[in-house]
Amino acid sequence: MPDVNRFHAKVYSYGDIASNLSAEVSADGVNWQPLALRLDPSVATADGWQRSWVAPLNPLPVSMNYVRLLLQHHACAWTPQLGEVVLFGAETGFNFWKAQQFPDSVDLSDPLVSGASADPLKTGMPNLYRYFAGLPSEASAGGNLPALEHVAGQRYYTLPFDPMKQDVRARVKGSLDLQNWDYTLFDSSSDAAVLEDGWLWLNLDQMPASGAKFLRLELSLD
Repeated sequence: MPDVNRFHAKVYSYGDIASNLSAEVSADGVNWQPLALRLDPSVATADGWQRSWVAPLNPLPVSMNYVRLLLQHHACAWTPQLGEVVLFGAETGFNFWKAQQFPDSVDLSDPLVSGASADPLKTGMPNLYRYFAGLPSEASAGGNLPALEHVAGQRYYTLPFDPMKQDVRARVKGSLDLQNWDYTLFDSSSDAAVLEDGWLWLNLDQMPASGAKFLRLELSLD
């Protein structure tokens, strides 16, 4: 793929993922250079595997056209395994998404239609949220909005989350009175994301701000 500038991959393992996985990038497919990786916290699957998303720790060098992930197999030749790899080229980001969703030049130039805070279909989901959540412009709100979940006696705040949307900063804020939003429960610029099938799960009972009565999601373009 020409001009790869980022990627993410879903990795499954029965042991430690970090010590069994490495990555390299190349401009010509011949000369390779190692790449530092960032692993999100692993999640146990129903079959006993550990699943984690892995991505570059730092921006990729310019003009990289090849990426390879190296799996180190030891006693168990079947672990680790790759479940999914997604590559992103130079034509990514909110502005590229906006141009795809609003091909009409009049709509594209109108901030009330294609702007980050615009909601041209009046669904309650502004364009920046649609981009962040990976939703097309015509998608309905049903099943695509942040929600509170109760599982095994624990409270969770869940929302669609793509860790590779690095041009968007996502913060989950908490408040006691709807006036002062002093608590930050999650900040994508600094906190690791625990993902389950593309959704971020925040355990509210394990957070310092668990007493917050109100929650809201704040998105901003970096």
